[in-house]
Amino acid sequence: MPLRARKRRQCRGSREAAAGASLGGELAAARGLLDSDLVGGDNLGAMKISRFRYNFRYSFNPRKPRLQWRIARAYLDLFSGRRHPLRYVDVNVGLACNLRCEHCFAENFHHRAAKELSNEEWASVISQAKDLGAIALGFTGGEPLAYSRLYDLIRLARPEEMLIIVCTNGTLLTPKKARELRHVGVDIVQMSVDSGDAEEHDRFRGREGAFEKTREAFRIAREAGLKVAAVPTVSHQNLHTEGFRRLIDWAEQEDILVNLSMAAPVGEWADNRDCLLTPEDLAELNRLVSTKAHVRRDFETNYWKQGCGAAIEKLYVTPFGDVIPCPYMHISFGNVREAPLAAIRQKMCSNSYLKGFHPRCLTAEDEEFIDKHLPRQYLKGGALPRSEEIFGEGKP
Repeated sequence: MPLRARKRRQCRGSREAAAGASLGGELAAARGLLDSDLVGGDNLGAMKISRFRYNFRYSFNPRKPRLQWRIARAYLDLFSGRRHPLRYVDVNVGLACNLRCEHCFAENFHHRAAKELSNEEWASVISQAKDLGAIALGFTGGEPLAYSRLYDLIRLARPEEMLIIVCTNGTLLTPKKARELRHVGVDIVQMSVDSGDAEEHDRFRGREGAFEKTREAFRIAREAGLKVAAVPTVSHQNLHTEGFRRLIDWAEQEDILVNLSMAAPVGEWADNRDCLLTPEDLAELNRLVSTKAHVRRDFETNYWKQGCGAAIEKLYVTPFGDVIPCPYMHISFGNVREAPLAAIRQKMCSNSYLKGFHPRCLTAEDEEFIDKHLPRQYLKGGALPRSEEIFGEGKP
């Protein structure tokens, strides 16, 4: 199927499944478990051990001693009070994709009046992110495996010092590409898979046969020595389905980390409030996270504090240089061509919604924020709204 420029898929890897889950470390795992009243006694101890095992396996790479030192230094900075380091940055390399996902929002980032960032500009962005403490980069899209400059951009990141994640739908992964990814320094391939039922997954992703290709990609990546993670988009419509349960069970059997990406009314779903999880859905989601060691959501991925880590620990940079707090908050707080990344992040962190770890996902749970601040239409090619327009704030 040819690449389509008009309806592109935005990889949901931007929930930072592998990076967040691993880099939150055993401290975050213990914190979440001690806060939970759903796990007790012997089960609590077993869960702690299992979560520690996942955290260690996904973050530790003996081939990258500089990365391990940078992780340790980040925790030293945090607990010494010197600064709260940035943790993760999504690098959106391009918007082209081979799928036509139901919830796609890639076109929101397609600024037709601007050029994509050059390699030199991306090198500067990545360097600034590292200066702010970032220890993980997620290369996303569109579909990053369809992007000719992907390997060049990964090399620019000096992967020996970073945890490198490629966020993909998996359908374009071949044994040759998997070996190349490992050779260039990729640690984790996280793949969008929404159901254990092929028909349900293919319908949501807009391509017959996508399920089988994605499931095969997990095997291919592992055989190449890459770690893998699964990222399902969870909505009111699919949370309680047999297909979703089969996906969770399959990942547990295969010892694969799952990071739940909660549905948000953006992109093709901009006017779809029915996709949002209800209070009852969220209770079930929390029960799942609390009883399955291999299942996470964003709030379990921070260094220490629980809550939304957007701006404080995570940033997202579009192919055109706009910096947004997370993949689903399509509000630009600045552009790297106009201001340093540190100044843009500082501006974000002064925003009343983002200056602390918000207890709810603003774009998926906070209906007041959704109704008041999220764009109500699919932008499709126009510039992202600026934070000044949305919140009435000054420029960085």
